Amino acid sequence: MIKAFVSAGYQKGLTLQALPYDWRKGYQQHDLDTLLPMIVEKMHYIVSKGVTLIAHSMGNYQVLNML
Repeated sequence: MIKAFVSAGYQKGLTLQALPYDWRKGYQQHDLDTLLPMIVEKMHYIVSKGVTLIAHSMGNYQVLNML
């Protein structure tokens, strides 16, 4: 997935950020409640535009819960 975004012009660490997590752990065992807002704010600051979140598999539920 990352290769597809990079080939579309996104730059890893600048306009493309990943937030991996261990799917075997429960929601309470992750720092997503602090990491996700920090990444979204950082991305908004860098690009000065809206930020699009793309999640996969159980990450959909994690992001939905955060929103």
